[in-house]
Amino acid sequence: MQNEIKKRLAELDKIFDLKSIQKRQTSDPTSITKYYRLNRLTYWLLMDRGGSVHLSLDGDYLGSAKLIAKLIDKYRPKTILELAAGKGANTKYLSKEFQKSQFFALDLPKGQFNPAKLNQSMNVDADDGDFHNLEGFTDATLDLVFIVEALCYANNQNRVIREVKRTLRPGGLFVIIQDNLTQDNYSSAELLAVKLLHAGVMSNFRERSYRSLKTNLTKNGMKIIQHKDLTENVQPQLERFDNQARFFIRHERFTRLLTKLLPQEITANIISVYLLPALFRAKLDKYEMVIAQKIKS
Repeated sequence: MQNEIKKRLAELDKIFDLKSIQKRQTSDPTSITKYYRLNRLTYWLLMDRGGSVHLSLDGDYLGSAKLIAKLIDKYRPKTILELAAGKGANTKYLSKEFQKSQFFALDLPKGQFNPAKLNQSMNVDADDGDFHNLEGFTDATLDLVFIVEALCYANNQNRVIREVKRTLRPGGLFVIIQDNLTQDNYSSAELLAVKLLHAGVMSNFRERSYRSLKTNLTKNGMKIIQHKDLTENVQPQLERFDNQARFFIRHERFTRLLTKLLPQEITANIISVYLLPALFRAKLDKYEMVIAQKIKS
């Protein structure tokens, strides 16, 4: 697998300025919202035309929302918050399925988030905001908080977790669905691939392993009650990514032209899409669901 990663890096290096990609300010909210604003059409074309901006599970772009639905069925939370809600597909689906629960949704402004559209549902209260500061929510008022593929955009993961813990009732749940790195030490090629993977989609390379996440949750008074590997469930999506990316790699001159015509925020997605399947095959990355519970005093 090392050879595959090196081969893909060499192919990408012929087309992209990889040093420039690595220097992107991935923890800057303005850069993140610009990335999502510019990629509205990209996500619509290459991902889900129903509004999801997350990986599909077994081909279903509402797969993550349906995992949350199972937890709602089991724990019957009355107040539920989605952090970094994106286009709102998860909250929209869940609010229709559980009309007796009150849903909240939050994301940075000027990206893909449209709170007014979500607020058309009677049991949804959506607003612009930053998950590092949940000042709109008083202490111990939420039963469940979830975030899909977005904790990686935190510039201070501990602060986000502390805010979530503060707003959760004792025994409340924090659900994180995302890819987590499996190691702390890498070869030079592996480290470059991992950094480029995250820089390509403006996510943060720091604190990206499950071990790091577990440490931060535990020291902030959260107990992990479930850790589920969903890697097999994202395989159809990874195969699709592989096919999409190979088109651009095969047509090198065309792709190099695109890098001159389009913003880097759009073209750098090709880097992430091409590297992600290889990193999963090398078992350097896993797609997982982590459920943490606020410890009762």
